[in-house]
Amino acid sequence: MNLGTGVVRIPVGFAVVVLLFVPMAQAQKTTKFTYTVGPQAVVSITNNNGPITVKASGAMRVVVNAIFRADTVDINAQQRGNRIEFQTRAAHGGSNEIGRADYEVFIPNDACVVLSSSTGSLNADGVQGDLIFEGGAGPVNVTNIRNAHVHIKTLNGTVTLTNIASTHIEVTSASGNVELRNVTGPDVSVHSGKGRIAYSGDPGKGKYSLKTHSGEIEVLMPPNASVQVTAHSFLGHVDHTFPFHPSLRTGEGGMGQGFVGTSDGSAAFMAVHSFKGNVSIRQTSGRH
Repeated sequence: MNLGTGVVRIPVGFAVVVLLFVPMAQAQKTTKFTYTVGPQAVVSITNNNGPITVKASGAMRVVVNAIFRADTVDINAQQRGNRIEFQTRAAHGGSNEIGRADYEVFIPNDACVVLSSSTGSLNADGVQGDLIFEGGAGPVNVTNIRNAHVHIKTLNGTVTLTNIASTHIEVTSASGNVELRNVTGPDVSVHSGKGRIAYSGDPGKGKYSLKTHSGEIEVLMPPNASVQVTAHSFLGHVDHTFPFHPSLRTGEGGMGQGFVGTSDGSAAFMAVHSFKGNVSIRQTSGRH
């Protein structure tokens, strides 16, 4: 189904491309939307119940595959110039299961993506435009991103960032765990109220801030990483096995534990702070 501008509302059994003939309570319907867009398009999807997955296609169009897993779902879909907007909710105030929808979205490489979901997962792979994600309990996964801005807010959903380069990153979570794998950027900020924060990789030349109130923080870096680390915990334990030169202990006199360490010219700066949790800075095996 090729849809352009306008508002589309999809009740049960209408505008359905694929219908699997299974019992009504488990019926699955798939609808495809296609839009032609220009450079730096904006794609905004709100889906309170169900995952959203966004991938770069390289083409100057937005393709949205919406899969409905229950009886009634309403979708408002519209194009306003270079902006595509989707909003999903259960029709007639139905239950969460009735209101579930799964989205698979293909976008131009440079498109800006705005995703929101209360319970579903939010996923992005290979895009180069800005990402703005707001989640609740569902996980957030971002992979293979370059030269972008990433802004993520969650309540207790886990956040995993993998293979991200030269990207500004801001992650805020009330209680979710945050993991960064091979992530570099000029400015990387992660804050979780109760969750654990884990960073693994070479920080390159960026500025990093990893903070949590009661969670633990673990940093793993190759021994040749060029970095200055300031680590501190008021109530937790702080230790490191990284070859800093020198390593200066701080937090004497009842002010908690901490240290300041430098390595190989200190091209990157990393501030690591937890109020209650333990902090650990370690080296990975071998050179990066």
